[in-house]
Amino acid sequence: MIRIENLSIGYGGRPLASGISFELNPGEILLLLGPNGSGKSTLLRTLLGVVPAVAGRITFHGSDLAAKRSEEIAKLMAFVPQDESVPFEFTAREMVSMGRLVRSGWWADTAEDRQVVDEAMSAQSCAPYADRLISQLSGGERQRVYLARAMAQESPLWLLDEPNSHLDILYQLELEKTIQKCAADGKMIIAAVHDFQMVQRLAAPALVLTDQKCYGPMPLEDLVRAGVLGGAFGVGFRLSESGALETFPAH
Repeated sequence: MIRIENLSIGYGGRPLASGISFELNPGEILLLLGPNGSGKSTLLRTLLGVVPAVAGRITFHGSDLAAKRSEEIAKLMAFVPQDESVPFEFTAREMVSMGRLVRSGWWADTAEDRQVVDEAMSAQSCAPYADRLISQLSGGERQRVYLARAMAQESPLWLLDEPNSHLDILYQLELEKTIQKCAADGKMIIAAVHDFQMVQRLAAPALVLTDQKCYGPMPLEDLVRAGVLGGAFGVGFRLSESGALETFPAH
């Protein structure tokens, strides 16, 4: 279980968002919503310990996260960024194998490591290009590699920053199935998303960051009815009779 208590996030002591509080248990998904620059990525990086919290407390299974070393946090959390700069020419398989470093050390290549890597690459449909250089892959192919690396890491919490970016519709739907299956298997998942159709399909509570404030977590429908979503994005939102989310000009 990860618990966030009255967290303020930002840079140089200046908060981007404050009053963030939630608790996530094994098997649960939390979606982060908000306009660009509202702090979604910063929140994920604060949980990772990359960016120090301005105020508040983060605990993992009752232990203060601020007291943990980076290698300990890596065993607890796997991070999938929107994009990643890779300074060296690694193959797709080597990139996925890096997820095993926190379990097996450098270079992770035991029989168990190889099996975990194979299964992760198969699950993310990137086994066919295992030997291609990461620089030779499309954005969508790279994103599937990063997701496979997170699976290979076997951490109890996934932090996903726009995980369906670069993915075509087929792999977006496969990603959602992966998220749901991993949650069903006991993973905790926090995902920053912009795709409201994905939010509705996952049917998970959402937390909205906007104007240096935090709203939720609560179901998307409640955020719409309360006017939180419209206020955050500057457009009107409503639910159709079928339950589909619709947008319309705010003025």
